[in-house]
Amino acid sequence: MRRRSDIAGAPPQADHGDLLLGRASKPIQRALFDASGGRYAAMRRKGFTLLEATCAMGLGLIVLAVGYSAYFSITRADDVESRREMLTIRAHNAMEHIKRDVRSATGVSASHTILTVATVDGPVVYRSSVRGVERIAGRRLSRFPDTSASFAQDGAGVEVSVNARANVHRRVIRVDLDCFVTPRN
Repeated sequence: MRRRSDIAGAPPQADHGDLLLGRASKPIQRALFDASGGRYAAMRRKGFTLLEATCAMGLGLIVLAVGYSAYFSITRADDVESRREMLTIRAHNAMEHIKRDVRSATGVSASHTILTVATVDGPVVYRSSVRGVERIAGRRLSRFPDTSASFAQDGAGVEVSVNARANVHRRVIRVDLDCFVTPRN
């Protein structure tokens, strides 16, 4: 069988075996190379261009920035809520101690920041200081940190206001509890 390349004036051709083994002649290699889009087309198939890599990195950075922002805003919100819960518990505990002592009192005396409760076991003094509300019963000192209290005597009872306040992530958290307590005796 005669090949087309044997005919005078016809361009040389290679059979498929020659192409697969890389034994095609130079004119055939050039023809295949030019048909594929030239040297730049062959290089483009090897990897990403600089523009593609830059766009991919830019999109990746945007996704990371959004994820970072979302994560830290959720973390801050969780910190604020846990601190608010802790302040509420501290203010509630201080209020419960004061109510329990006033209800079991035989006598009550209140000024703005000091409450003196006369009980069968001896006097109990509550005072609001920079460190928090302090309960002094005999030689025992109990402290409710991050809280403050104000007292006002009104007839037979006492108006008690307990406040808890803290700063978390440049936000002020405040918990206020008010109660009017009368001695049971």
